[in-house]
Amino acid sequence: MHEGRNIASATVIFTQERRLCARALVLLDVAEPDLVRYQIPMPDVASPDAAKAVPHWLAAPQTIVVGDVDIADPALTGPPTLQLWVRFPEAPAGDDTVARALLAPATDGWLIATAMRPHAGLGQAMAHTEVSTGVLTQDVTFHDAFDARQWLLIDHEAQATGGGRTYGRGHAFTEDGRLVASFVQEALLRRFPDGQNPHGKTSTIF
Repeated sequence: MHEGRNIASATVIFTQERRLCARALVLLDVAEPDLVRYQIPMPDVASPDAAKAVPHWLAAPQTIVVGDVDIADPALTGPPTLQLWVRFPEAPAGDDTVARALLAPATDGWLIATAMRPHAGLGQAMAHTEVSTGVLTQDVTFHDAFDARQWLLIDHEAQATGGGRTYGRGHAFTEDGRLVASFVQEALLRRFPDGQNPHGKTSTIF
């Protein structure tokens, strides 16, 4: 789309069998020295315990849900926040592009469940079967380089829910507290449209 001296942009379109699956706007830039530097503080959470790490397809090969929060059970409620420790031990060393590519999808799959947490009778286990959910937009900004082989804290906060939509944001920090990425997301959270039966299906009916 655009190529300048320090900033460029590109559109990436994903299709499968001629069906549009997703479209991404990628903003590229050249690393520049600080004029000033500031970041929000990292949340005060317990350090990761590697013995508790498990693989999770929505996050990382080593994932720890802080506080052992169960987002799936509709009977459990809590504040509209969620923290995860993640790391990718097999990531190549010194490859910032791959590190970003690994972290980006790990930010995508948890904000809807975070938005469900305050509401009794609503949980991630109901997604795609009893309630219609799906990510509409996801925007990820990377602030600094990081090593994906080391622990990263992903901090989620759902900020608004209503009208069949959720809106939330999050941040990713290194274990020593550096802010390396931020993201925002708008998503569906609604009943299935009248006349549509999700029984036996595994994907949201849009």
